[in-house]
Amino acid sequence: MQIYKGFDIGTAKVSKEIRNTIPHHLLDVFDVNEDCTASKYISLAIPIIDGLISKNTIPIIVGGTHMYLKALIWESIIDSKTDNDVNPSIKDEEYLEFTNRELFEQLSKIDPERASSLHINDRRKMIRGIEVNFLLIFIRII
Repeated sequence: MQIYKGFDIGTAKVSKEIRNTIPHHLLDVFDVNEDCTASKYISLAIPIIDGLISKNTIPIIVGGTHMYLKALIWESIIDSKTDNDVNPSIKDEEYLEFTNRELFEQLSKIDPERASSLHINDRRKMIRGIEVNFLLIFIRII
């Protein structure tokens, strides 16, 4: 949330005074009405990290959501697709017709280990699990 402008208090964002003495990056980048996906985050973070490393500065990477950090570490898996474009033929609207139970059952068939780690009401992660498995199958075919 610190990447969004105006979210200073609830996110414990470092003050501008401290940022003037210690460089911080990717704070106040997006307006609140803009989406920041893992892909966008990576495309912004990699050049900053590369620039710091080229100056023999060790980047310290922190964040409130592990999803973006995992995406940054495993960037080759994402391959510049947005979070909603893992399977371009499947749109979020198509999942609306499925109940949580149906999504859970589908994920249980293709990835029982992942399904067992999720709560049945966590639609976003169930859909993501289904899409990631689709992508892995697609990659194996290629």
